[in-house]
Amino acid sequence: MSLGKRAYASTTQDRASDPQFAIDNSASTRWASGIAANAWYMVDLGAPAQISRVEIDWETAFSSRYLIEVSNDRTTWTPASTVVTKTMNGNTLPPLADRVNITASGTWRYVRMNSTERGWRAGDGSQYGVSMYDFRVYGTGGSSTMPDPIPGPAAPGNGPYQLVWSDEFDSAATPTPVDTGKWDYEIGDGCPSLCGWGNGERQYYTNNIENVFMQNGLLNITLRKNHLNRAYTSGRLKTLGKYEFTYGRVAARIRIQTPPSSGPGAKDGPVAVWGAFWTLGKDVVDPYVGWPHSGELDVMENIGYSWWYSSALHGPGYYGGGSIGGSYNKTDSSTGVVLGNLPEYRSGDWNEYEMEWGPDQVEFRLNGRTFRTVTRAEVEARGYWVYDKPNFLILNLAYDGAYPRGYRTNPQNFTGATTSNGLPTVAENAFPHTMQVDWVRVYQRR
Repeated sequence: MSLGKRAYASTTQDRASDPQFAIDNSASTRWASGIAANAWYMVDLGAPAQISRVEIDWETAFSSRYLIEVSNDRTTWTPASTVVTKTMNGNTLPPLADRVNITASGTWRYVRMNSTERGWRAGDGSQYGVSMYDFRVYGTGGSSTMPDPIPGPAAPGNGPYQLVWSDEFDSAATPTPVDTGKWDYEIGDGCPSLCGWGNGERQYYTNNIENVFMQNGLLNITLRKNHLNRAYTSGRLKTLGKYEFTYGRVAARIRIQTPPSSGPGAKDGPVAVWGAFWTLGKDVVDPYVGWPHSGELDVMENIGYSWWYSSALHGPGYYGGGSIGGSYNKTDSSTGVVLGNLPEYRSGDWNEYEMEWGPDQVEFRLNGRTFRTVTRAEVEARGYWVYDKPNFLILNLAYDGAYPRGYRTNPQNFTGATTSNGLPTVAENAFPHTMQVDWVRVYQRR
C-alpha cells in the first residue's frame, strides 16, 4: 500500500518551493532541490502510519548520500534507515532506483529523505541540485484522503491596469538611504548555508551608503573592490515583508554604468558584472518550502555583455541552466553567441524592462517591445507552474558567479582579456561599477 499524501521539498538554504504535491504509487512527481548538497524532501501521510519501506526513482542529479527520517511534529526527526551511499564509477551512473527498508518502529505521519551529498556528471547541469522523479512510501495506516488544498489566488480583474505600488527614488543631491518602508537590505555573502549566494558570486552585500543610496532622483547600487575589508562589496534590495503581489505588470527603468563590450555582438566586456531585476515567491523563506518551487521570475539579468540581456522562469524541473526564457538581441549558434535581429540594445542606456504576469503566461518586454512569451503549457511540459502566489521584488548587482562565468570560460562566447584569476580585465580595472534605477512600478488590473 502506498501512503504518500502531500509532499514538501526544501534545502538548507534560503530558497524554497511550493508545498502542494499529491503523490501515490501511480503518480510521477518531479522535485528539484536547491544548489547545495544538503537538501530534504518530506511527505505528509495525513495521519500516523506504520511504514515498511520507501522507494525513490532519481533523475540524473541524484543524492549520493542520504538518510530516511520520520516525525510526528515536523520538528523532531528520528532516523528510520541506514545511511544510503551511492558511488560514481567514471561516467557510469549507479542505479537510479532505490528501495530503502524502514527500521523505526511505531507510527509516523511525516517521512523525509535527508540528503547530505549529491552525485552528478560534469556538463549535464545537475551540479545545480538533486532531483527525484518519484518518492513512494509503503506501509499500513495513514489517511485515505488528501488534506484540503490551499486555495489559489483570485483571478486578475478585467479593467485597465492601474498603478498599485512604486518607488520613484525621489531624492536630492546628497546621497541618502533607501526607503526602508519599501525595501529591506540583504546583508552578507550567503554563508554559512548559501555561500556565494548559491552561484559562486564574490561580493558581500552591505547596507553601506557607498554601496546603496538614492541621489538626484535615482537609486544607485554600486559594486566596489577592496572595500570595508572585503574583496568586493555591493547591494541587494528586496521587498519581502514590505510588499508582495500576485499577477500584474512589473517594470523598472535601469541603466548599468560599466565599460561596454567593444561593439554590438562583441565577445568581450566586463562579463562578471551581473545586474538583475527579478522576483521570488514569498514562500522562499518557508522552512517547509525550498527553491526552485517558490518560482523565480527574472525580468532582467545582464552579465556584462552590453548588447544583450536575458529573462527567464525558474521552477521545479526547469531551473539554473535549464530555465525557460529568452535573450534580447542574442542568438546561440555553432560559433557561439551572435547578434540577434532585434533593434540594437545597450545596457548603458536607459531602458525600461517589463514583465506582464498572468495566470497562464509571462510576457517579457524591452522598451514596450515584446520579445518572449512563456506560456503555462510550455512550462507544464517541463515541470510545475508555480506562479500563482505572491512574489516580492529584488534589485541587485553581483560580481562573478555561475552565469557570467559559464559564458566567460567558453572561448566561443568570450574573447576578452582576463586576469590571472580568470576575471575580465576590463571589469577589474574599472571599479566601481554601478546599476542605476530611475523607478520601479507595479500595475494590476482592477
